[in-house]
Amino acid sequence: MEYFQKTRIMQRPKKQQREKEPERYYLFPGMGGRAARRKQMMMLKAGLAVGLVIAGVVAALLYFLYSRGMR
Repeated sequence: MEYFQKTRIMQRPKKQQREKEPERYYLFPGMGGRAARRKQMMMLKAGLAVGLVIAGVVAALLYFLYSRGMR
């Protein structure tokens, strides 16, 4: 009987009883405000441009492969 009482005392407190550190939210430079919107817009434009270039290269490659094969 004493063994169970001792182990019960040594158990960790319940989550409700423990103090929990509040979660923190940090912003590094360039993550918020005007700079972030400008950076996001630049990344969007760059991504669209790269996508169009890659699509054009693939389309040209397919065109030349199939036009040579048909003759």
